[in-house]
Amino acid sequence: MSQTLEILLHDGINYLLPLNLFNFVMLVTGLPLGLKIAKKEVSHISTVSLILVGYTTFALNHLNSQLFPFNKKTLLIILALWSITNAIICFKDKNLQLIKTKALLKYSLAFLLISTFLYLLKSFEPEINHIERTMSLGILNALEKTTKLPPNDFWLAGKQLNYYYFGHFLISSLLKLTQIQPVPGFYVGTIWMYTTFMLLTYTTAKNLYEKFSSNKSGQKKEAALISTYFVTLGGTLYPFRWFIENVIRLLEKQKAVSFLFTEAIRPNNHRLLDIPLYSFLFHELHAHTWGFILGLMIINALIQLKSSHIKKEFAKIAWTGFLLGITFMTNSWDTLTLGVLVGSTILFYLKPRKFDLQTIAKKITGILAVITIVLITALPWKSTFTSPITGIAITGNSTPIMLLLSYWGTFLGTLILYLIAQIKSKRKVWSVKKPEITFPLVILLIGIVLLIAIEIFSVKDLLVTVQNNGFNTFWKTSLQVWIWFNLFTGIFLVEAYKKTKNKRLYAILFMVLIFTTANFSGKMLFQGVFKDKKFSGIKNGLAFWQESYPQEYEIYNYLKSQEADSSLVIAEAPGQSYTHYNLMSAFVGAESVLGWYTHEITWRNEPTELKRRQRDLYKLYTKASVEEAKKIVQDYKIDYIIVSDKERETYKDLNEKTLSRIGKVEYKTKDILLIKVI
Repeated sequence: MSQTLEILLHDGINYLLPLNLFNFVMLVTGLPLGLKIAKKEVSHISTVSLILVGYTTFALNHLNSQLFPFNKKTLLIILALWSITNAIICFKDKNLQLIKTKALLKYSLAFLLISTFLYLLKSFEPEINHIERTMSLGILNALEKTTKLPPNDFWLAGKQLNYYYFGHFLISSLLKLTQIQPVPGFYVGTIWMYTTFMLLTYTTAKNLYEKFSSNKSGQKKEAALISTYFVTLGGTLYPFRWFIENVIRLLEKQKAVSFLFTEAIRPNNHRLLDIPLYSFLFHELHAHTWGFILGLMIINALIQLKSSHIKKEFAKIAWTGFLLGITFMTNSWDTLTLGVLVGSTILFYLKPRKFDLQTIAKKITGILAVITIVLITALPWKSTFTSPITGIAITGNSTPIMLLLSYWGTFLGTLILYLIAQIKSKRKVWSVKKPEITFPLVILLIGIVLLIAIEIFSVKDLLVTVQNNGFNTFWKTSLQVWIWFNLFTGIFLVEAYKKTKNKRLYAILFMVLIFTTANFSGKMLFQGVFKDKKFSGIKNGLAFWQESYPQEYEIYNYLKSQEADSSLVIAEAPGQSYTHYNLMSAFVGAESVLGWYTHEITWRNEPTELKRRQRDLYKLYTKASVEEAKKIVQDYKIDYIIVSDKERETYKDLNEKTLSRIGKVEYKTKDILLIKVI
């Protein structure tokens, strides 16, 4: 049997099969209530089930972690209660039983095929290395070890994790229920998320087409497939810009430059022009990727709103508020973006569409009700979370126009084709009196307003202070709007094609868009995933560490074998973000006295505390007397002290003699000492 086949069989049985069974169980146990909540959208049910089961566990744990510990048993009990509730409702209300088995099978088959495809992509680059992967695995390990929420901060011993980690909590719940360990589970969770995102994109685009088009049957499946491609798999129009710029260079007798997808995503270290496919390939479980799923669920909930009065639609609005509350705990940046969309929908879409004081007061009351539901939903998480945000700042620089055109070009191109076709067909482009047009118009206008706003203002955090370019604000807002806008690409193209007489020209322009965006995605896959890589499955996410730092990996295996019920506390040299420092704490699931400094300061904005720990670590490793070293060890409750090349490089005058006197060398390799504190 070939090695590739062995890997496929191993991963198929141990990871893909449990993942698909988990999704199917969440689907079936969510009937019929999940179907009712999701307004008969099968693709939403498993996500609704996971969110509700997870949130109930989360809230109960915050009330009493001893009675409701975060473990498999608690999750199974709550899942059973969710199933029983659905069974009772199904028994009492025969109408809710009506769901086609064919729809369930089609969805399950689609999930299987897409998850297998995504597994094959991830199997060529299963390195939990680079960007935010180290952090995300650290959070999963912290959640895997704890029964009490919030988990301990693996890079700040003795402190609770101060981060919007609810998305990681849901993935950890998936892993506990399927009994998959965090290292392969990192990619199992990623595959579940992006498969769900692709299926939700298709459903949302289809529903949006029905809302938008006067022809309710139309080509909604074709439009939905095109939108799904542009949202989830397509790239930007950077290849077109790159081609034009190289033609100019050659005409000026300059050397052409190579195509690098990283230059399109982060051009000249300017701003992160992220797209969902890039996030799937390189950001994986980072908090913002959960915003893709929740954003689509909220848009779908808004699509289901009828243009009737607020009171008649309150149940749907309340569900939207609950989803916004989950968003607040998962990626707080999206709460503002999606919150503005929800508020605008209530103001401009729901009846009455008058703007007298009485009507405005009623609608503002509706918005305040949503905000109240958001705050109540997020209360368990918010009760232990301290925001590091300090206010609003003026953005120091704006995005060059050519970058914006290449980033938004697909949406703009399809919009222009649609408008031209509408004008030539002598039909009204927009009629705001039609409710089916009003809601899509709200999405587009709010998206434009947000894009203008982030060019001027940014939320104040450390990245604003250091770079003054609103990095986080631009990245996380523009990415959400990018999804909104590209949901319309299939709608615009299908509607334009139907109305135009010159169908051949439109077909050619459509193929140009497909080719250009596919070229970008292909380059990204080749350069970032396949180049110099071999198929290795998703089991060995730490193989890069084993190869690059074999002695550290040996210490890692030893510490994993010594795991206790509670998290270990280790002393190690703190490093800057995105380096190979502090991998031990993140990968073992131990608590480091101090880990990635920039991450910690953006999570907490407590420079005094972090600098104090820096000084204590320096003193411990270099100038401390035995008594002083013991006090530092006691203050942080340190179990192990690591002495490796990283510590020797950080602390040039490292004093191994003192360290050996406050503990014993429990494990050693050629260049690394693992000192257990006595």
